[in-house]
Amino acid sequence: MFAKTIPGWWDMEDEEQYALIRKEEETFRSKLPDRSNWEELKRNYMPIMAHLEYHDELAREIGEKTGIKLIYAFSLMVDFSFFYSHFNASGISYEEKMRMIEKTLDAIDLATKEAKYLEGYEKFREFRRLKGYV
Repeated sequence: MFAKTIPGWWDMEDEEQYALIRKEEETFRSKLPDRSNWEELKRNYMPIMAHLEYHDELAREIGEKTGIKLIYAFSLMVDFSFFYSHFNASGISYEEKMRMIEKTLDAIDLATKEAKYLEGYEKFREFRRLKGYV
């Protein structure tokens, strides 16, 4: 993904390429937490941002349906991403903890299924179109 943004990429040695990719990734990661940077990131890293914004929105939608706040995490360098959640379990009974864990796992399962199946892909394509990614 980052190689597309580096001028002269194909003329560089491997070590030089990897160093530049790491620099691009550091720049991306430093800007990512501040959502006011997302428009700029969309222009420079469209495929990554489309993926991230779609899954972030999906986590929010599932959270509204289930009452569980989901978070989407992903890695830039390897194909690895997941939804997760957490809650404060102090002061609640064992049974309530188990209910919360079950409810959380159900929400994560729902988000994962929506993201991975064909229906999720179709929703992703529509999301990209509506957000101006295509």
